[in-house]
Parts: sequence; C-alpha cells; structure tokens
Amino acid sequence: MVGRLTALTLVLGCHVGRPPTLLDAARAGQVTLHTAEPDLADALSGALSSALAARGVSFGGPPIEMTVVSAQTGTVAAGASQRVEEAQLAVAFELTGHRPRRIVLSGQRSFVVDVTAPLAASDARAAAFGKLAEQLAADAVEWFLYAPSEPPRPAL
Repeated sequence: MVGRLTALTLVLGCHVGRPPTLLDAARAGQVTLHTAEPDLADALSGALSSALAARGVSFGGPPIEMTVVSAQTGTVAAGASQRVEEAQLAVAFELTGHRPRRIVLSGQRSFVVDVTAPLAASDARAAAFGKLAEQLAADAVEWFLYAPSEPPRPAL
C-alpha cells in the first residue's frame, strides 16, 4: 500500500507546477532544402519524429514543415594533418493547421577532420549535421509545446 501511495504521489507530483502543453498531436512534415547536403532531410525528419515521440506528442494531427534556411561548414583551425571545421545549421519549423506557428532555430557544432582521410571527413560532417538536427528538433518541439501561441499584449 505504501508503495502505491509513493508511486501515485510521484506521478501526480511530476505534473504539479508544469504548464499545460499547447500541442497534443503532430507529425513530421516535408523538409525543404535549398542546399545539397546529403541525408540532411532524412536526419531532420527522423530527429523531429523522435523528439515528438520523446515528449509524448501523439502521431497525427497537423504536420510540422521544415525549411533549411542555411547549412554550411567552414574551417576554424588547421594543422599539419588535421583541421577543425564548424557546421552551422538554421532551420525554420512551421506548424500548420488551425493554430499555425513558426520558429527559426540555428546551431553550430565543431568537428575534427583528418586531411589524409577524405571519407572520414565526409562522415564527420554528416555526423555533425545529424547532431545539429537532433538538437534543433528537440528545441522546436519544446517551443511548440510550451511557448505562448500569441505574443503577450501590453497592459493598458
């Protein structure tokens, strides 16, 4: 009996003080790319689906469309056999439906490239963009769940 009361208290306590979510059901929509970054569309779609599932959002409902605003890399530092690159990704997430909302998020991630192994460099670049996709998708889901749907109005 004590165990059941403890479990009940724990479950109910997790929701106390937490704002209600603004998104009950959604799904990953289409990804629009204006760049030739391989596998980025699949990475974004998979990351958004995983983030929605992790936050308990039901599958279905309006789609969240994604548009890659920019995806680029640049060299930050270079040595004799390695260089440090930085991947930058900016994505617009747009929830369609009866309460449309839009947010543009960006992130950057550094990765090391061995100049003697070009295939490993390609894999490191893809991994960096994959991690950025996961980070931005998780942030977007959090925003869709809890951010106010309208900007607050000033008090009169």
